[in-house]
Amino acid sequence: MEIADRDPMRHAFPLRLTLADGSAASDWLNLADLPPPPAPRARGTDLAAYGLLLFERLFPGPLLALFRQAWITAQRGRGVLHLQLWIKSNAPELQAIPWEMLYVQEATGAPVPLAANPLVAFSRYVDSPNPFVAPLERWPLRVLIAIGAPNDLGTRWGGLTPVDFALERSRLAAVLDAVSSAGQIEYRFIHPATPEALLRAMEDGYQMVIFYGHGLYAPRLGTSLMLQRDDGAGQLLIGSDLVAALRRNGTRPALFVLISCNTAPQRADPALDNLGIQIVRDGGVPAVVAMRDLVEIDLARAFTQYLCDYLLRYGMIDRAVAAARRQVFDPQSANWSTPVLYMRSRDGRLFVPNAQLEFARLLSNDPQISPAASAAPAGARLNLLRSAPDEQPNPREASVWLDELLALGQNQTTPAPLVVSGGSRISRSLLLQQWAWKQNRHAATQMVAVYLALADDRHLQAGMRIEDRLIEAASLLDPAHGVALMNLLAEGKDGGAARFVLLIDGLESLDPARRVLVTELLTTLARRWPAQRIVISVEEVAAPELLRQPDTFWLLLTPLSERQIRAYLRYRDPPRALSHLRAIMRGGLRDLASDPQMLTAIAERLIEDTRSRTLTRDEVLSGLLDRLVERAASAGVTRAAARTGIIALAWTLHSSLRSSMQMQDARNLLRSIEPEADLYTALGQAGALVEIGGALVQMPHLALQSYAAALALQERADLATQLTEIMVQAGLPQRMDWWSQVLIGLAQRSERLDLLAPIWAAATQELSGAQALVAARCVGAFFQARRQSASLLVRRPSADEERHLNSLIDRLLIQLDPRFEPSAALRAMLAEALGQLAYPQVRSALRRQLGERVLLVDDTWQYDRPLVRAAAARALRDMPGSSEESGQFNTLLQAWRRNQHEALVTALTAPDYQSDERALAAFALSDMSDQAGVQERLLDLLLHGEGEGAKKEWQATQAAIADALILEADERLADLLEPALLAQADLDLRTEILMLNIVGACAGHRPALHDWLAQRSQKPRIPLVASLAQMALARALSSSASQDDALRSQLEASARHVIETPISAEVPMVASQRRLAIQTLVWLGVTGDGTPPPAITSWPVALRQAWWELVGG
Repeated sequence: MEIADRDPMRHAFPLRLTLADGSAASDWLNLADLPPPPAPRARGTDLAAYGLLLFERLFPGPLLALFRQAWITAQRGRGVLHLQLWIKSNAPELQAIPWEMLYVQEATGAPVPLAANPLVAFSRYVDSPNPFVAPLERWPLRVLIAIGAPNDLGTRWGGLTPVDFALERSRLAAVLDAVSSAGQIEYRFIHPATPEALLRAMEDGYQMVIFYGHGLYAPRLGTSLMLQRDDGAGQLLIGSDLVAALRRNGTRPALFVLISCNTAPQRADPALDNLGIQIVRDGGVPAVVAMRDLVEIDLARAFTQYLCDYLLRYGMIDRAVAAARRQVFDPQSANWSTPVLYMRSRDGRLFVPNAQLEFARLLSNDPQISPAASAAPAGARLNLLRSAPDEQPNPREASVWLDELLALGQNQTTPAPLVVSGGSRISRSLLLQQWAWKQNRHAATQMVAVYLALADDRHLQAGMRIEDRLIEAASLLDPAHGVALMNLLAEGKDGGAARFVLLIDGLESLDPARRVLVTELLTTLARRWPAQRIVISVEEVAAPELLRQPDTFWLLLTPLSERQIRAYLRYRDPPRALSHLRAIMRGGLRDLASDPQMLTAIAERLIEDTRSRTLTRDEVLSGLLDRLVERAASAGVTRAAARTGIIALAWTLHSSLRSSMQMQDARNLLRSIEPEADLYTALGQAGALVEIGGALVQMPHLALQSYAAALALQERADLATQLTEIMVQAGLPQRMDWWSQVLIGLAQRSERLDLLAPIWAAATQELSGAQALVAARCVGAFFQARRQSASLLVRRPSADEERHLNSLIDRLLIQLDPRFEPSAALRAMLAEALGQLAYPQVRSALRRQLGERVLLVDDTWQYDRPLVRAAAARALRDMPGSSEESGQFNTLLQAWRRNQHEALVTALTAPDYQSDERALAAFALSDMSDQAGVQERLLDLLLHGEGEGAKKEWQATQAAIADALILEADERLADLLEPALLAQADLDLRTEILMLNIVGACAGHRPALHDWLAQRSQKPRIPLVASLAQMALARALSSSASQDDALRSQLEASARHVIETPISAEVPMVASQRRLAIQTLVWLGVTGDGTPPPAITSWPVALRQAWWELVGG
């Protein structure tokens, strides 16, 4: 929108609106009777009315029709509407108008703030003789920050609000550190921020400058920035001096951010008074964010945080300002419109995303998400992590695990390579890249991290030796490093000097034969170089057998927990974090959100949607697919061909159980779909295909591949036959996850239940736990889609279908019984899936799972595993319709949803609550254990509480509290345990047994807790306590750096004595002790090749089965 000079004859300004396709319209802007803007704290209706009036003046007649055309296009998901307002810098009357307060009236009649709308990126264009500049591609970006914090603001400078340098620095650093650790930026704070220091630092070529502090306006001088002298007293930097310094510099920033009052004031002479305009027009800076009035300190802090966060992740300044405005928007205030963006850029892009850190152009990890991981050596301990997930030490931050396992500057425990697996390829790549960047920047040791991505390495795929590629990668860091590594490889031994950490990423991208050869070479080097370190990233199914030796440690990335998801949402959008989390649960997006890349995409959709509605799985994935199609269409192919090609590729990959295929096969397939155009190249440019090493291609994310495969399956004529075959494959746990996403996508898009009949048919026969889980997920997805559908034509199930459904649900509920499905992990996932089925029998079964004992191992009645009980609790929390019911149980569910932990704590001790209600309260509090005081209350109740009511009821409550603490055992809980146990010298037997499991889960964080476990392991008069303590101690040793060989030997000898003593009349069978002894040996890693003890012949079948499940062999 261009506003020309005022026409003296018409007393109006010529307007011209131009769209990107070249269409345009003209009219006149009349400001004769425009009222002044309302006060910043005026009523919301007055602010909206003024914004609508501005819009009417700016978009009269034909301009409104053209705007509506662009607005509808944006609303249909065709991208963001970049609205640039072109006003001449010397037009005071126009510059003085708060255009950022524009409101547009939607079709519903509701007024919407245009500059804070997720569909709009608003900016003011500044005319300048300086040419447009290309987006920056040099990484890392360099950011300079000056915080004006003089010590005399409250006295000498008229009572200005003091600025706390340390506080503001820590707030900004918290935002920048995550991106800095990803290698995307380097930042520097000037302290003290004197005018001379700021101008001198700007000569060093920073791409972004942030000033945070006060701005003062004076006639004839314009705006000055409040900095300070060396002694801390205030000193002004006059705006004209800052602009003159920018003119002198050979390199200028791409962005200036002035978080300071009056840096864009609407005075009589913008050429002098408006510092933001001056920096763009005269200083040659492409973009400036400034403040057109006084700005509240809290708003300035929040705006700065969100601006930096969005900009440094995406590089688009106008979208970043819009995103930050949305976060500080308040309908009862105009303060959100105070920040003004002056820009001289065609599309708002200042920085090109860092391609090295973006494995796929469509999705990338948000650096604020720190992946967690578990670690164990290959063999029995690794198997135990998978078979008993709630008995493993809780996952820790993956980068911390890397530091500990690599043990830089120390003697490593094993010379074998460290294997990184689990998660997505993007997550593994970013973990290694970020770790390498931090190591090379902040290394306390002299070891250099050399990162080599095999997936992007065409030279290696073409036959080049990996040794040569590693030398080249080291040389890129420093030629001296390349020479040192070449000499090391030539000598064949390291001579004891620790120099290198070699990070080999994406081993699975090599063909199987070459994969084995490279693994042999790297393993040989690792064992030949005990002082160096080698890390190999690989998909678990593609790992050669050589990486499965007992002394090879594996670091397994784990899915994001609900706590991690909630923490990320709190970071991105604090006011609405809980509503976003509920939307994820209601929308069946929990499994998608457990992946860092998908969580980033989901969070973007939720934050940009101001209507707070439920986001569906289909919307998320179809939106990503549509973006790929649009990108491909812009590369010269039709949308239909692009969509068909993506779907065909997905089905070809998924039906052949592969995540990648040969490039030539992909080319041939796409050529058969579109012979006239280069569909392969278009999809590659769009990011729908990712080439791996010059030989293979894959889709950017497995979730997208699964969704597109579901679209293909839906259109197949042999759908019933395909579903029958898929359900047979899904009976194998290793294929369950592969097909589950496809079938869920199909179920959500199915219009009739009978189309999914082959899935139900599999469940009417003997079904495995994996098949039951798939069936439950599909039934839940079908009904979830029906609830979320806006269509009034959705057919309800017939009476016959309802009978079949009830029969199916009954069969699924049987699988919650450990006697039918022994795997706790599968039972937990089944409970979670059943939460989408709002049937009375499902609700009753889940409540029973919380409060009743089940027949577990060794023919003993116990409460189900913590993992299963917690899943049942969450399923009840998220079950549709449960919020509409009454009663104490549903009151507790509401308190959980609203994060009201006090009501839940009260329920644990009040006499009028049942055991299942107390268990629900305990697991709800476990979910809130990151809140201050929650873990303390639970631990205090467990150790000292004596709830009102029957003793049996209190014992059930104690067991639930213990399970709740185990699920979220972390460093905070470990810190609480040490003094609590010292203060509680004597525990009753039941409490002591419960505490053994909790301390075992936390002792890996605090080695001081080992002593408490060791004391309990020496209780021969109570064999069960001793065995539990020994197993817990072995578990703790497995997750810590402790090398207490004497203690390990003692634990091993005791466990071997138990399992090697044959069962006889003199030595009765105590299955629990023997099972615990087996687990002790597994945690210690001393089960050898899995050969069982001779005494196994006297064991009952169930105990023999425990050996084979836990140890293998």
